[in-house]
Amino acid sequence: MYHNQRRQLFRTLIDLVDPKSSLSVVKIMVSSRPKDDIPTSLGVFLNISVNKADTNLDVEILIRSKIKIFINAGKPLRSCLEADPELERLIIDKLISQADGR
Repeated sequence: MYHNQRRQLFRTLIDLVDPKSSLSVVKIMVSSRPKDDIPTSLGVFLNISVNKADTNLDVEILIRSKIKIFINAGKPLRSCLEADPELERLIIDKLISQADGR
């Protein structure tokens, strides 16, 4: 059942795309799941893959930014970091290592 639904989804997407028309309903499709059937089923269209190495720096910048916001907004976190300056680095490193490029 699941595979039939996916095949139908791919057929529908292909029907919605007319590469010769600027009036095409679908211009871009993004998938966060690295499934083999996506490029296979939609192989007539350009497929660009983004991997973990491509996003590591972006993830790190986002995490550092969010940590700064939490530090400035939250007294408990701020006081913990003041007591142990290495804690911020440990938190950032752990979050980055667990993010897996996402």
